[in-house]
Amino acid sequence: MNRNTPLEDGDTARTATARHMQGVATTLGLLPTIALSTAFAAPVHAQSTSDALELDPIVVQGMEDEGYVVTQSNNRKATAPLSDTPQTINVITKEEIEDRGLTSVQDVLRTTPGVTLQAGEGGVAYGTSPVIRGYDSNSAITVDGMRNSSRTSYEAFNLESIQINKGASGTTAGRSASGGTINLETKKALIGQDFTDTSLTAGSGGLYRGTADINQTYGDTALRFNLMRQTADDLDGRKNKTSDRKGFAASVAHAFSSSTTLTAGLYYYEMHDMPDYGNAILDGTILGDNSTWYGLSNRDFRDNETRSGYLTLDHTLGNGWQWTSTLRAAKDLAVYVATAPEYSDTYGGVLANAKSGNRETKTISFNSQLSGTKNWGGVQHDLAFGVDLSREETFKGSVDGTTSNTTSTLFEDPNHPDNGMAWNGVLDITDRESEGVTKTTALYLMDTMTISPKLEFSAGLRLDIFDVSGARINTAGRGEEPAYVDLSEHQEFVNGNVGIVYHPTESVSLYGNIASSADPALDNVGIQTDYDSNAGGGDINVDPERTYTYEVGAKWMPNPNLLLGAALYRVEKENERAYDETTDEYYLAAESSRSQGVELTFSGMINERWSISGGYTYIDYSADGGETDYVNGVPEHAFSLWTSYDVTPKWTVGGGAYYTGTTHATSTVKIPDSWQIDVMARYAIDDSTSAQVNITNLFDEDIYETGYRNGRFVNMGAARTVSLTLNKSF
Repeated sequence: MNRNTPLEDGDTARTATARHMQGVATTLGLLPTIALSTAFAAPVHAQSTSDALELDPIVVQGMEDEGYVVTQSNNRKATAPLSDTPQTINVITKEEIEDRGLTSVQDVLRTTPGVTLQAGEGGVAYGTSPVIRGYDSNSAITVDGMRNSSRTSYEAFNLESIQINKGASGTTAGRSASGGTINLETKKALIGQDFTDTSLTAGSGGLYRGTADINQTYGDTALRFNLMRQTADDLDGRKNKTSDRKGFAASVAHAFSSSTTLTAGLYYYEMHDMPDYGNAILDGTILGDNSTWYGLSNRDFRDNETRSGYLTLDHTLGNGWQWTSTLRAAKDLAVYVATAPEYSDTYGGVLANAKSGNRETKTISFNSQLSGTKNWGGVQHDLAFGVDLSREETFKGSVDGTTSNTTSTLFEDPNHPDNGMAWNGVLDITDRESEGVTKTTALYLMDTMTISPKLEFSAGLRLDIFDVSGARINTAGRGEEPAYVDLSEHQEFVNGNVGIVYHPTESVSLYGNIASSADPALDNVGIQTDYDSNAGGGDINVDPERTYTYEVGAKWMPNPNLLLGAALYRVEKENERAYDETTDEYYLAAESSRSQGVELTFSGMINERWSISGGYTYIDYSADGGETDYVNGVPEHAFSLWTSYDVTPKWTVGGGAYYTGTTHATSTVKIPDSWQIDVMARYAIDDSTSAQVNITNLFDEDIYETGYRNGRFVNMGAARTVSLTLNKSF
């Protein structure tokens, strides 16, 4: 709940949240404006009902939505509330993340229906690589609305919320948003608030974790610091899978006047968790169990590091118009060696095949946007017009390993690998060289037109100018000396969306929407490209892949704090690239693919004590003229439900159920379906102290995720783990 909402007699935290939310009015799609107050409250969870302060209302930075209640998008380009946006959108708040005991974006995505995570290279070991509605979305991740396509690992300690927009989203995100986009909203300094929130966690597998969130106001300036440290011996209950993380974030906000605010922030995250490619598969049978980690402790490692900073100027022009500009720079490093466990008939055991990566990506991005409301001809227009500029460069090296014999990478007992067995190899981490520079210039315009209280139209248009130069592609075969060719690509493409929303009643929205996205061949150069290594160099003159989403649905708010949604959708992709060995041509337009299905969503508060979040998806996929009817790792059916209930003012209980249907690793290897049940209980020791217990995978089931495309191993979910967290606010 909003920290400045005082508790009244008989209030629980959720009661005050519900009472506050009924009067909330936030500026849509923008960074909020600042209004100063000479008085401010202590953190609301630190107040008792007898000493609550009555304060003049103030507006502070950050979203007004709290708890599981979300009414506004966390993306500044939005021009309507979530209930009036003609698109399926999932938002997971920090309160839900904390209630569930999650620590990373991957943890959140793997239990979100309609989203799966890729396995193998570029997947688990390298960074977050999501698939939305059956389509690769690894380069459609944004941080505070700014593109961050380096495919790194994201922690949860500095996040306010995670928003997943489903369906082609080229108008807001630009290139390669075929299945949708994921926006991470970070924590920022809040003027007018003083609070310190700390937590200490101890859990199964030698897990120890500590976080601190400190915000202090000094006149017209606020400072905020977020810190995190985590270690574990058997992370997720998987034997010898160690964890070592540290993170720090700092932000400062200064109000020059009631209309102008400058916000700046720095972020540092370092992670050395052991990579985990899951369990081996033999003749369709998954070996080991959920506690079995296939890896070599003396060889495998992962070094991920992220450094970023931003500067945002927010200025109110008057008459409801606002100008916001943000400059962001980031550097993401990922170096690793991981074990891909593959059973070998020749050697009679599971080989610990080494997969490795050595990449560093530098990104500079800039956004400037003018937004506001204008009435023309009796029609209200909520507008956002802006420019996106970015420069991305990836530097790539290698991690070369040698070993004297195969037995040093052989687990002779395929169900009980010896993680600590001696490995006599040598690793050589080479210097990184530039793999190419990607520059993007984009102009966009969004408009929500309110024709009447019952009818709204929305439209958006975006022009992207996409340039890649100096791209290097290695044409050498496996084990051969590298042989590079240079590539370049220039594309100009337009994406758009049109939608209609009709309100038969004040609380119901019926909608339809059409949206597009474009995916150039060298979209994520140095990380992932659709280019065959046998081709020659030069300019790439092939049209981008085009994706179109058609969606109809309904959204209903039975109370001001609960949003329910249902949708039917169809995604069509055209001009998919493929290599034809028979003709020796490299960029042919393959048969188009399509994904269609049903989405159900729910989030918010059923009543003052009961919160809920989750959804269901059904996906029907086909490609190659109907010859292929599955996407690797994407289930037809997926379901999630998390709910929490305030039994008394001191006791809160919660639980979650997550179902993943049967998936394909290959046309012949199927991964079984699985259910995961989680539970939570929290006790408020006093007004500022609470203790929370989380049990993940209560029944210790084998949770199967994505199978690798060769059908030889599958990602695994956590074994049963128990954690105890002590929360203290000052």
